[in-house]
Amino acid sequence: MKFTFFTLGLLVTNTFSLCGAIPLKEHDPVEQNSNAFTDSKQVLINSEDDFCLFLPPKPGLEVAPYETEGIPFCHSANEVPGAQQFPEGFITTAHYTKNSTYVQITGYLDRKKYNLEANDGGGQYDNHGNGKPTGATCSGYNYFVTMIEPSDNRFCIRCCQNTADCPTGRSEYGCLRIIPGDYSHGPNDIEATLQQNSTSSTTIPPTTSDQQLQPTATTTSSENNNSNLPHNNGDDDMVATQSLEQLSTGDNWKVPSVGQAFDALPSAIKYIQTDIDNNISLDEIQSNWTNFLNTLATQFPESSEHINEMQDVTAEFDKKEDWEELVAIIKDDTTDQQHQQQPEQSTTESQHQDQAS
Repeated sequence: MKFTFFTLGLLVTNTFSLCGAIPLKEHDPVEQNSNAFTDSKQVLINSEDDFCLFLPPKPGLEVAPYETEGIPFCHSANEVPGAQQFPEGFITTAHYTKNSTYVQITGYLDRKKYNLEANDGGGQYDNHGNGKPTGATCSGYNYFVTMIEPSDNRFCIRCCQNTADCPTGRSEYGCLRIIPGDYSHGPNDIEATLQQNSTSSTTIPPTTSDQQLQPTATTTSSENNNSNLPHNNGDDDMVATQSLEQLSTGDNWKVPSVGQAFDALPSAIKYIQTDIDNNISLDEIQSNWTNFLNTLATQFPESSEHINEMQDVTAEFDKKEDWEELVAIIKDDTTDQQHQQQPEQSTTESQHQDQAS
């Protein structure tokens, strides 16, 4: 995978050339009519019974190929301009969580109510960069990220004031890793019904994991100041307990105290190279890198746009060679930047010497 980028005192620009990236699946344009398309680009979260999600513009369409054409669906029609009402029975479980910097809903849906396919791994809507859909926003918040996962009958949405709380990351990681939270099943979930039917004739002693995942009411709500709940690293519905602070960066990936975002890059490439040398999994490297960039974007909000662009591109990395090339390019850019600074310093020193003489 060959790519290039230039750094100009912030971090990197949005100039990338990705020959090996997987392109979005081509699709026919959706006919724009009053029933299947709306110009509205807004979602909102008020409670577990009052929120909106983006969905494909027509029933039966795959999620990812139509991310830029998503339309809002809410509990009530026209809750945001042009929104449609969720199909009856579409939302089966919704868990509401709010703290001082973000609000989120995590839960389950019935894909059949919108004719979504069982083999559709889903897609991600967000307002990083140009946004998906273009120009999309979440009412009352600066950022949002939401995923629809028909194959698992799962959805999630988070609206944030800070970009670090709404990481786009790798959409392949799905809700459980991008938006940690309460993913316990409710009694109306398809999976919960199947599990109940499959175990109705056999009594199985509960395990610790089973006790953590007891079905709850269809909707739950909590408001607190530390609700970045469990981060998933394994089974879809098993969530490990980690705090917000622990999730900010990897144990050995610390963002250094620097004057500008660009100056943190040498530390980042050392971490990447060390992980490569130690045969750390590519998923873990990707997770550490994403958390590093999220923390960096929080420290340097003026550079967050470029940082997010870099994160979006490197999210496609799936080979060790991709990371090795990133390390090489950052080293080259760092060297070039240092060479550019040296003549300036020499000129300044000469001017001072001339003035002194």
